[in-house]
Amino acid sequence: SPLVRGERRRRAVVEGYRAAAAGADLIFANTSAMRDRLCELGARDVRLLPNACPPVDPRPVAAGDRPAGLVYVGRIHERFDAALASAVAAALPETIVTIAGPVEREPVGWPALAARPNVRLPGRVTSTAARQMIGAAAGLIVPHRVDDYTRTQDAMKAWDALASGTPVISTPIPPADAWPPGLSEVCPDTETFVAA
Repeated sequence: SPLVRGERRRRAVVEGYRAAAAGADLIFANTSAMRDRLCELGARDVRLLPNACPPVDPRPVAAGDRPAGLVYVGRIHERFDAALASAVAAALPETIVTIAGPVEREPVGWPALAARPNVRLPGRVTSTAARQMIGAAAGLIVPHRVDDYTRTQDAMKAWDALASGTPVISTPIPPADAWPPGLSEVCPDTETFVAA
């Protein structure tokens, strides 16, 4: 994971997984990639238990809080594909693209995305505000890079959007890549993501 910095910390995380695999009678993993990793480490019984969320309160949000257009909610670091989000903002100049969340480490292309006139960056928001933003949006975008790290994640924001009825447009990562067809638009490249 890019969130684990330094060789000492990385070894500690790996040793934690090894200890769990060796000693636990039952392990729950939230993605198939993480289940497979734990099985490779020797875990005896690893079961898949994806993330989910309760239905979102359907009450309308105040006009000042209602984001127009597309929304992304989450921490900003290496997993966020700023170039993909920028391509969406460039292709839809009349659409507001709200990217809410703390910038932990600027991903490649972040300054160009942040400079786009139709991109809004409110920073960190409360979980209640995040769910309201998702519920009020025309669509939730999940422009995450596809790599070993993102395949072990399970984007809670996508479950929130599904619960609120907001369409999800995602790169092929969990959970959207495992949903039945029609629950989301899973886009393997920039062209299809922008079109969706």
